[in-house]
Amino acid sequence: MVEAMRATLAATPGRRISARGRARAAVLVGVVAGRSPRLLLIERSDTVVHHRGEIAFPGGRMEATDRDLWRCCLREAEEEVGLAAAAVELLGRLDDLVTSSGFVVSPFVGVIDKLPKLVAARREVKRCFTPAAAPLLSRAAWTLHPVWDGSGLRPIYALASGRPPIWGATAAILVDLARRLDPPPAAGAGVAEVVAPGGGSVYRPRAEQVPEPVARVAPATAGAGVAEVVAPYGCAAHRPLAERAPELVARLLAWYRPRGRDLPWRRTRDPYRVWLSEIMLQQTRVETVLPYYDRFLARLPSLAALATADEDEVLGLWEGLGYYRRARHLHAAARAMVAHGVPADSAGWARLPGVGRSTAGAIAAICFGERAPVLDGNVQRVLARLLALRLAPATPMGGRILWSCATHLTPATETATYTQAIMELGATCCTPRRPDCATCPWAPACGGRALDWVAELPARTRRAPLPHHREVAVVVRRGDRLLLRRRPDGTLLAGLWAFPHTRVVGGEGEGAAARRLAAQLLGRPSPPLAPLTRLEHAYTHFRITLHAFFLDPGGEPAAAAGEWVALAALDTRPMAVTDRAVARAAAAAFG
Repeated sequence: MVEAMRATLAATPGRRISARGRARAAVLVGVVAGRSPRLLLIERSDTVVHHRGEIAFPGGRMEATDRDLWRCCLREAEEEVGLAAAAVELLGRLDDLVTSSGFVVSPFVGVIDKLPKLVAARREVKRCFTPAAAPLLSRAAWTLHPVWDGSGLRPIYALASGRPPIWGATAAILVDLARRLDPPPAAGAGVAEVVAPGGGSVYRPRAEQVPEPVARVAPATAGAGVAEVVAPYGCAAHRPLAERAPELVARLLAWYRPRGRDLPWRRTRDPYRVWLSEIMLQQTRVETVLPYYDRFLARLPSLAALATADEDEVLGLWEGLGYYRRARHLHAAARAMVAHGVPADSAGWARLPGVGRSTAGAIAAICFGERAPVLDGNVQRVLARLLALRLAPATPMGGRILWSCATHLTPATETATYTQAIMELGATCCTPRRPDCATCPWAPACGGRALDWVAELPARTRRAPLPHHREVAVVVRRGDRLLLRRRPDGTLLAGLWAFPHTRVVGGEGEGAAARRLAAQLLGRPSPPLAPLTRLEHAYTHFRITLHAFFLDPGGEPAAAAGEWVALAALDTRPMAVTDRAVARAAAAAFG
């Protein structure tokens, strides 16, 4: 394989791209010689803002002290993984490419006869590893995903298996090398020519072509100057997102300033209040959150007040907002912050219970001005349409592309305003149905609009129909008190109070299931039960039909575990929607 590389690189030198004011960088495609050649790869650490966690080749930006790009390549490899320059023999150079960050990258192929012990010598490098070269240098191993770059579609290559998760510039470099080692047949033999904007072409087997609805855009739909086919990755005509970002940000901020809604959490930079709003707004509409937010702060106005509150009080304030795990995580995180301090960056916030990367980014950007991206559901929709991304955001590759886009767009200044603005754009303009494209500040740059795909984006993963379960609850009465149990940790709606309940199994009827549960509660056969109410409810992953029955055992239930709560005190116990409905039915029947 090494000799084949040497021959093909000598026969077809890599294409050069003029920098045209862009920064230059070089990477080492290190091939470790042996019976089964391997490739030298690194994984970027989370400290690399624009390429967090990405798989890459050793390399970096050309410095003034570098005599040429090859010396830059060797210096970076030594600084990043401890690979001495003397250990590498230059085989040749692949095609230059323009990355999404706006760098012109020159890939050099070098053979390493004897690989020394490598170390991740920089904090930007999480680890270095050497996978087998053959699987990564097969053209069949790669797939492409077209995205809109402001004037046309271009491919983002990715390893089809997803393991390791190689994509973007690193994938494009490997595809270039794979095509040189295994060139496609001559044009005309089942091969299509794909023309890049501004001239130049690359031959691509039909199996690698973009499907017809994606590849070709009717001029009437695309508009003037829009490429009809997918341009090669990193071609000179490509305008990287990093170069288009300032204009997009300026348009967005100009749109937002006169239109942004006056919301209570936008009037403060207090981390406690911003954090509370971000947690409440997860999968919940602003209109629903507003009264809960005000009521919560009226009772628990500070982080210390939340940390010292009883869990029942926190859950009670959350009741009706749904996704109750958020409230328990909120409580646990408050106690952690009182004990260890409030984080001042997104990395610290992301370590708290219930705070994911997007929420941490929003808090850090709004409160501390950190250049941290956000990617909540609204932002996912905006960016998927901007890029005309056909991958669902929930897929690993779709998520990587959207996070990369979000990172490149997030500005270093006015970060707080930008963060509010892009979330506002998704919530009020780029809505799931009937988006207002006529007033959207990004409409001229939007791939979804240019290709008339707005209604289809973001793409969705196929979801199986929600399973349906039948459940029964037994309302056990003793005088003016009813039996309640706290839902245990690790179960659905943990921490909330509930009436004794069970799932109906097999061909069992609801009445039989209720008598079975009542017998367990009493420690003896159940007396007759009376129907109380019937409810339908949908959770995130399943639906239930709940049948509630009334039981008056006529004496102390022998085996019943739980708490006897007065009818008048039921409102003081935090409950799920279904149990609250049963409590109201019981109060109406017995009150």
